[in-house]
Amino acid sequence: MAERRIWIRPSDDLGNPVDLRLEEAAYAMEQAALGYRRDELGDETCAVTLLEAAVDMGSRARPRERLRSPVAYLRRIFVRLVDAEIENRRRLVSIEALAIDQQFFAKHDRAEDIERSLLVEALLERMDPETRDIVEARSLGKSVSEIALGLGVTPNCVSQRLKNGLERLRKTLHRKP
Repeated sequence: MAERRIWIRPSDDLGNPVDLRLEEAAYAMEQAALGYRRDELGDETCAVTLLEAAVDMGSRARPRERLRSPVAYLRRIFVRLVDAEIENRRRLVSIEALAIDQQFFAKHDRAEDIERSLLVEALLERMDPETRDIVEARSLGKSVSEIALGLGVTPNCVSQRLKNGLERLRKTLHRKP
């Protein structure tokens, strides 16, 4: 028997018990799930998190009709989560590239650079601590999945906070004093 790389908790974050059929299905499809769109996801940790989230979602959904194939049901949920994560990353990358290109690498005179640095610093101070930590970690090159794992939140949460933080930064830097 191959070593398991996933662990399905007996209950979700709300304390609801996980459907044992879906837990067994997760273990049965572990290899295939961790290989699904691996190049686009980039890391196994994200796939593991999404598989665990699929089990939680499937357990909470409580299908009206009897599940003929828990594996097929779980696979559908997992594929939707992976596709949504990849789409979010694509949107995030384009927003990040735009923000970085326009704000940090644009040619400005020295006085304008100092002014922009002060604006960025002031904006970061006004952000809630978690968003500030996310923006700073991402600017240091950490992946969304690494940040999410470190903060104990979902990659989608990190992506949304990062998107909002960068948007506020962009708007502030485009303001005329």
